[in-house]
Amino acid sequence: MNTTKIVLVNTWRSTHPHLGLAYIASYLTKYSKFKIEITIIEGKDDLNKIIGLKPDLVGFYAYTPNYYEVVGIAKNLKRNIKSTFIIGGPHISSLPNRLDKIFDIGVIGEAEETMLEILDILSKNSLNKELLSKIKGVCFHNAEGVVITQTRDPIKDLDRIPYPSRELLDMGYYLNKDNDILSNQQKIRGTTIITSRGCPYRCVYCQSSKLFPVARYHSASYVVGEIKELYDKYKVEAITIDDDLFVANKNRLSEIINLLEKEKLLGKIKFYCSVRANLVNEDLVNTLKKLNVVMVNIGFETGSNRLLKYLKKDSVSQEDHKRAIYLLNKNNIDIYGNFMIGNPTETKEEMLETLNFFKNNNIKIATLNITTPLPGTEIWEIAKNKGIVNEDMDWSKFFDSLDHPEDQIYINEKVPHDEFIKIFNDFRSEIIKRAMGNWQKSASLKDMLIKFFRHPRNNIRVLIKNRKQVWDMIKEKSRIRW
Repeated sequence: MNTTKIVLVNTWRSTHPHLGLAYIASYLTKYSKFKIEITIIEGKDDLNKIIGLKPDLVGFYAYTPNYYEVVGIAKNLKRNIKSTFIIGGPHISSLPNRLDKIFDIGVIGEAEETMLEILDILSKNSLNKELLSKIKGVCFHNAEGVVITQTRDPIKDLDRIPYPSRELLDMGYYLNKDNDILSNQQKIRGTTIITSRGCPYRCVYCQSSKLFPVARYHSASYVVGEIKELYDKYKVEAITIDDDLFVANKNRLSEIINLLEKEKLLGKIKFYCSVRANLVNEDLVNTLKKLNVVMVNIGFETGSNRLLKYLKKDSVSQEDHKRAIYLLNKNNIDIYGNFMIGNPTETKEEMLETLNFFKNNNIKIATLNITTPLPGTEIWEIAKNKGIVNEDMDWSKFFDSLDHPEDQIYINEKVPHDEFIKIFNDFRSEIIKRAMGNWQKSASLKDMLIKFFRHPRNNIRVLIKNRKQVWDMIKEKSRIRW
């Protein structure tokens, strides 16, 4: 029996492994009726390796901002190898009708079962369009244009999917203590897990529902089994839980804690996860404390009550945010906040209201984003109706560029762009000042400088504006008498 060679590619490598590709690999390995050999490539350094592997199938993962980059990479590879090219991810799931002709197939939504069925067709040494049209959740080209097949139902029992094939990933790279897995500047050996798919909420800016339209959860025993494997095999000391909303199922959360206690793992691993302020109360905070959660991520998004109701469909309030901040700080759980400005109808006063919300609350660290109308979201439809975006635009303008925020797409019509950029840079300056204060307490000078100059062009402006604080910090860290 011939071996089918498969290469799965994610060109955007970060400090978090792409577990989505690793889940596809584990699923195909377990359920395929054919002999397969899978390679996962992350980043751009090893792309030439694909040519030497001579794969039968190459699967690409693309976000909206790097879609055309992936198209270009696929075109270059196609000149050198004869393989079936497949693309998946949130962009093609949102705009399947825009499938580029370099790809033979686009996978819409969840990929494991779809890829297994595609593999079955390819095993017959043919991309039979008639057979392909019977697979749910794909798009492909025929003589008339792009064919989009029937929607595939999400996998109901997530526990059917084996643990992700981490052995195919460069775990030495991901376990590096410099990767700041807890987002709190602590050097610690750790990695990520995903314990659920989808979110019970439908925020107007979120693209997640195009991949996972229904919220589903791995069982507590599955989750604890994976944590135990990470502890035993990879000696992890910390885990980031990369769920959209880990705490949505509180009964499961309590069961996870009980099982970790039985396995004598409770308290041995630090955790970082996302929460929603409307779910935060004394009981949840005590549960997180027991689990040994040291940092949580909250999407505050805005300091404006009006905008918050719009962005999160009136599911959370500023009172919820203030209560959550109080309870988490009271229990020494650090907060990583997410903010977004440049929303539709947002005024200059509301942008400054968001800045003041950050200034006036004890949020350890934060990220500021320019509101981006990702395809498949409600904000995309608003921007599309106004003629700001279209389906054939330059997707690189959707990249969250800290170095060049002026180049990113801007959909707000209330605040002139130059005024917006000034507010954006002032806001980032405040975030960096707070981060510097935290680094000053715990990090080495070398670590601070590496983080501070990761985005040099924008941070030079911040450096000049905050030069006295930076200078004082350097003097203290270098322990030189002046």
